[in-house]
Amino acid sequence: MNLLLEILRHTYGVLAEAAPFILFGTAMAGLLRVFLPADRLPSWLTGKSFGSAVRASLIGLPLPLCSCSVLPVAMELRKRGASRPATSSFLISTPQTGVDSIILSWVLLNPVFAIARVLGSLVTALVTGGAETLFGGEDKPMQETAKPVASCCSSKSTVEQMSASCCGTTPQAPPTRPALKERLFAGQIYAFSDLLPKMSKYYVIGLVATGVVMALMPEGLLEEYVGGGIGGMLLVAVMGVALYICASAATPLAAVLVAKGMSPGTALVMLLAGPAASLASLAAVRAMIGLRGLGIYLTSITVCAIALGLGLDAFYGISGIAVVVQQAARAHEHITLLAHAAAVVMIAVFAFQGVRTLRARLSAPPAPPSGHQRIQAEALQE
Repeated sequence: MNLLLEILRHTYGVLAEAAPFILFGTAMAGLLRVFLPADRLPSWLTGKSFGSAVRASLIGLPLPLCSCSVLPVAMELRKRGASRPATSSFLISTPQTGVDSIILSWVLLNPVFAIARVLGSLVTALVTGGAETLFGGEDKPMQETAKPVASCCSSKSTVEQMSASCCGTTPQAPPTRPALKERLFAGQIYAFSDLLPKMSKYYVIGLVATGVVMALMPEGLLEEYVGGGIGGMLLVAVMGVALYICASAATPLAAVLVAKGMSPGTALVMLLAGPAASLASLAAVRAMIGLRGLGIYLTSITVCAIALGLGLDAFYGISGIAVVVQQAARAHEHITLLAHAAAVVMIAVFAFQGVRTLRARLSAPPAPPSGHQRIQAEALQE
């Protein structure tokens, strides 16, 4: 019973920490739907090519989205035709760095670490996109299927419904474009009533899994291991996946750990692997890029993060530059009222989607019996 309560406590804590970012990312996805319609999607995100991965990486670098808030934005891009390499690169470069986390790295640590963080994020995203291009297999689109629009004179039913001038010489007036206010409202309605509920199952799976891991993990394990080397970096990378780490919120924690003795390279591994491969987001990432893509994604992130961490430690050792750690406090020690409110909204969304799914299953017609079931029924009748 105590273990169950601990799991629920940690799950709610992660939900409260992530909920404001999830809602912010959902709103961004609604704006994306308005300003990036499918027929105008720039060609630099489509096509299974390394070039699309490069462009997606550069787009994602400055965006202030964490590992959970980036998911609805990436999902919308994927549904709009973005390739798997582009989606993978965007999912990595966006949560690893943002303008806010870069500034924090510059202030709390030093400019060298901040530059290494930006370059490390870009390199990881590019390597993952390149690996996805080479080894990802067939890139099946995840696009929304648009209903074909019949021509004015393409069918009898259409002709009968139209005026005589439709198929004559009189041109038909083009449809009026909705006002910007109406399109913005429609985009947010889509994001919060369609996109977010459909993604809720992935959030629930990831959040509960994170709560279980945090409940079973010994208290203070990350703080106790403050060394360096491949072993320590691998442990930090695995723990970064198991925990929910936001790039900005984890930067003060990384500064504290460096002050306690953790090598800068190990801190870099934590800040690269954690935000990009959070356990709370992996179910949604798999839905976007597939199981093989997820394997490439995790392998590339881990290998690149450790290689970059070793390289950063070697650079500090050769150059003799000192890591200056400013006064930093652990972020998110207390859950704010805004976080509680966002968590309540997310719980309501989860409940709404659960009820909607249950009603759909109950109202669905029964599946036809299989061949084995028909044989059994015939045998009973005889």
